[in-house]
Formats: sequence, structure tokens, C-alpha cells
Amino acid sequence: MRNEDRNYLGIKKTIQHGAIMREDELNLDIDGDVFNTYCVYFIRCTTSEMVKIGYTEHIAQRFEEIQKYSPEKLEILKLIYVQNEQEARDLEYQIHQQFKIYRAYREWFNLPQYIQRRIQDEYNLN
Repeated sequence: MRNEDRNYLGIKKTIQHGAIMREDELNLDIDGDVFNTYCVYFIRCTTSEMVKIGYTEHIAQRFEEIQKYSPEKLEILKLIYVQNEQEARDLEYQIHQQFKIYRAYREWFNLPQYIQRRIQDEYNLN
């Protein structure tokens, strides 16, 4: 494996080639849902600039849990798939540090629209 430098939202990170997973490498069940694959997620409220940044191994289940307790409709802004929990935890921490001035409460951030657009546009592996 070769190492590669990536710059994501101003975070320079050296990763082993292949550590960030492409869509065709994901574990999919028969319905096409991802399972047993860690990711860092950005989940946003559709009526505000609030974005939850976290990590999980089971994104569909995690999204349902967050939506269940949210008074607002939510949508997934971005998913960044990684190979293991430690990589997910490390990346989540770095992103939390990057956006700490926008932190509203714990994993919730009040991110302006221009930053949300940047999140959507960056870190594409295609």
C-alpha cells in the first residue's frame, strides 16, 4: 500500500492508499444498503444550518435514531467511508476541531450554507 496526502476542509491527512473506501468497495446487503462499514457522517436539518457530525458503523440505523428524536426533518449531507473504527474516530475528531467555532452543542454544529456546500463538493474520490 502506498501513502497519499489528502487535504479535506483544510485538514491535511496522510492515509494509506485504499483506506478511504470507494462506493464500489462498500459492503452492501441485498437491498443495496451499506452494512458493517464505518463512516463519518454529516447529517443536516432541512430547515436550519444545524449539522450533526459523527461516526458510525451502521449509518441507516444511526440516521433513523437521530431522526426519531429530532423535531426537524433531517437529511444526509455527506458520508465519508473508512476501513475501521479508529480511522472514523480520528477523522471525526479532526473535523470537530476544524469546525469548533461553529459548535452549538456536542456533535451539532451551526454551519453556514457555504461550508455545507464545500463539504458536499470536497472529498470526492471519483
